[in-house]
Amino acid sequence: MHSDDEEEDEEMQSEEDEDEEMEEGEEMEVAEESESLRAELQLNPRVETLLKQALMLQLSGKLQQAVHAYLMSFKVQPSIAEHFVDEFLKALASHSSELMDQGDIETAISMHRLACSVFPRNLHLLTELGRLSFLSGKEVVAADCWRRVLSMDDDYIVAQESLDLLNGRAINRWHYRMINDPVRNQCYADAIARAVARSGDQPKVLDIGCGTGLLAMYAAQARPGVTVWGCELSEPIADLAGRVLEANGLRERVRVLACHSDDIVIDDGREGEHLTCSIPSKVDVVVTETADCGLLGEGMLPSLSSAQSRLLAHRGQMIPSRADVYCMLVCSPILRSQGRMNAEAHCGLKMCSDNVFIPQDPYLCEYLTESGHSPLCDPFLALTVPFDMSLGGMASTRQHRVRVTQGGRVDALVMWYHLWLDSEGGFSTSPSWSSLPQGMHLTTCWEQAVFIPDNNFQVEGGDEVDVLVSCSAKNLHWRLRKSDMTSWVGTAGEDEDGNQVIKVGERVISVLNDKHKNEAYEEALKRAMRSLRMACPGTPLHVLDLSHGWSLCGLLAARCGADKVLIMDPPDETQALMEIINDNHFDKIVEIFDPLVEDFLSIGIRRTFSRRSSGHSLHEKLVRLAMNKASPFREDPQQAQPPPSTKKSSKSSFMWSAAKGKKSTKDPKTREKESEASPSTDEKNKLKGPQKSFHIIVLELIDPGGMLTQGILEDVRLAKEWFLTQDKGLIFPSSFCLRFVCLQSDQMVQDNRVNKAAQHGPDVSLLDTFSVRTLMSVDLRCLRCQQITGESKLLNVDLASLQHQQTDEVVVEAMTDGRIDGIVFWFELRMGDVTLETYDRSRPMSSPAGHLQQAPVFDSDAHPPHWRQAAWIFKEGVQVQNRERLKVQASLQGSYLSFKITRQT
Repeated sequence: MHSDDEEEDEEMQSEEDEDEEMEEGEEMEVAEESESLRAELQLNPRVETLLKQALMLQLSGKLQQAVHAYLMSFKVQPSIAEHFVDEFLKALASHSSELMDQGDIETAISMHRLACSVFPRNLHLLTELGRLSFLSGKEVVAADCWRRVLSMDDDYIVAQESLDLLNGRAINRWHYRMINDPVRNQCYADAIARAVARSGDQPKVLDIGCGTGLLAMYAAQARPGVTVWGCELSEPIADLAGRVLEANGLRERVRVLACHSDDIVIDDGREGEHLTCSIPSKVDVVVTETADCGLLGEGMLPSLSSAQSRLLAHRGQMIPSRADVYCMLVCSPILRSQGRMNAEAHCGLKMCSDNVFIPQDPYLCEYLTESGHSPLCDPFLALTVPFDMSLGGMASTRQHRVRVTQGGRVDALVMWYHLWLDSEGGFSTSPSWSSLPQGMHLTTCWEQAVFIPDNNFQVEGGDEVDVLVSCSAKNLHWRLRKSDMTSWVGTAGEDEDGNQVIKVGERVISVLNDKHKNEAYEEALKRAMRSLRMACPGTPLHVLDLSHGWSLCGLLAARCGADKVLIMDPPDETQALMEIINDNHFDKIVEIFDPLVEDFLSIGIRRTFSRRSSGHSLHEKLVRLAMNKASPFREDPQQAQPPPSTKKSSKSSFMWSAAKGKKSTKDPKTREKESEASPSTDEKNKLKGPQKSFHIIVLELIDPGGMLTQGILEDVRLAKEWFLTQDKGLIFPSSFCLRFVCLQSDQMVQDNRVNKAAQHGPDVSLLDTFSVRTLMSVDLRCLRCQQITGESKLLNVDLASLQHQQTDEVVVEAMTDGRIDGIVFWFELRMGDVTLETYDRSRPMSSPAGHLQQAPVFDSDAHPPHWRQAAWIFKEGVQVQNRERLKVQASLQGSYLSFKITRQT
């Protein structure tokens, strides 16, 4: 009688014998294929040896040697390269992953450059070279790679998405608004011309933060003999400025220094240093436009102070010369909801306790005329900031007593300024045309700065309020109090009670304060929980939260009755999240994934844990979760499953590139789509048997800018396959569709494309190399536009049956003659019977006439969605006629959306 161990040994021996028989059959088949392909390709004997070596090295895991063997064979016999591209790319990708794990990104880049020299038109290789270059900080090289890809295939989605992300990061869209503001440009051109005319025979000008070089070109063109330097810290922008100057024939007269102005030194050449960031002598004019909507947020004061003391000649001129800062108190629940937490919006969750959430930046940037508000006082001059003196002389404090004209809560203090370029004039960032002094002109490229008080501050008509403003090197600081009060209320997050202050990124507070969205998620989760309880009585309900950063999804799931909630991608402020979990008594329910220890944190047990930034993407975290051999929750440990066999088959897709000795006919794009559509074979082998113990996957699908969160659909696909219970599992949102409208909008175009007429001479159209196809954070409620078509729907996407690529089309009819500049779109999210839109319909789209002069006041109970909309911008507008029929096609690949318009005949 055999023991259990003996029976297991016999079974294992039998399996090994079967594997050997299969391998022998495969080897015979491979030999036949190899002989056929050898004859077809007329392989050089040396090449054949190299290829066999490459195969054996690849199978044995010696990837670096395998890659070099492939490259050597391609060098000896270039005609065979395309036949073995698939196998080579697999070896290169695996080797590159090894190098990245070792932190050796430069070697990975070198290997891809060699590969691109062999396959110069391989879109995947060029795209990957761009990605690696970007990760190593070579943004200019990365952008060049992706542009080369798009020059060969304008529809190559991976390159287009990558370039969009890079361009959006390198050049904020306000840069286009600034460049396209003719009033701002003319004011600077006139002031620079006046300063140059007063500066002797051979004036010298320094442009600090020169950007595209527009102001430097104004100086160079002001009169003959002007010498100009511009300094720009951003490498991509400094490179762009050089190309713009060359295109305008001014490269010899204007020199761009790729450095901060503080790093510029005077080098007269006598000591032979010739430093890279140097000028030969002091300058007669220093000009800058490093002001933001809060005036000092870009460090203009320290830069000008340093330049004046070190680089400006005696009696030299500073442009601008001073700023007059104006202020107004307003009541605006909408503005306040973006900067301070609103307990009424959190569906009963306790969000603050010992934590005070405030934005990282001390002020918001908003167009006041586009935000619902009521003025509580008349505007007043709060402070004058001079720029033509030392930094010590600039700092000052002023106190004002302001009479309240209308009662209400002081939700925001709004400021703007008149920027005097010289004594003769300048421009204003005021929200209206009124009360501008002579020589001052209104611009449209700047928003207003919005400071939010730290707590409720109620006033009545006739009250007097003291406003204290102080100027530091980097910011303006504001405090408020009623005239009969002794303590001040700050607006920069200074907490009077000594509570912990949590500074969060832009738009986080508005995301948490979205009452409409929170209530929709709560209602959908409650219904789902009831349904699952009835369908699976006695079964603990587990929820997986895939939301990125700060989100209420997981907490709402716990509040709605989940037995366990796992938050996969918590915010950086994990300690604050853990405190909130404890305050809501969810410490036995909600757990947080830590990718470093590949474990899950019980909040009650590990209260003092502070998150260590790991840099892992959500995809990598999902892989780690799937590889975890125990239950995902600490209270339900299960026996670890034996690891799957890692034995490799001797048959490889390498074998002479294709079955039956034929060359693969799949193009690189098709191969890439297939590889992205599902996990790799290696991943699948590692992930056999992950615990499918989650009944609900919940997530924030749309980011605040109006687009699908980058990579989120791929992560949903993996999470569904690996973790969601197959019979009753739910995903929230369960599906979505697009709603869209075709618009004509000069405002939208000029946020993304240079208007040559606005620069009054110089041509900076090379800035359009940083244009994007998808424009984010479009606000349809206040966009100056004209509707060309009515609202339509596209792309019904079911998250339970996701496809890697999905296309849909619809025929629409033009409502008027016009030009379609772009398609603005938003999302309709479905969670069971609950529907949620990412567009606020409480206000209609604005007309093309201009900004709304006074937005309607929202009452205190109104909470429009925090989302903005997104737009697909056409490179050239599509001219249409009234009642013309158009076919609009939308394509979703991965998480990236693209659109096409064709005329319907």
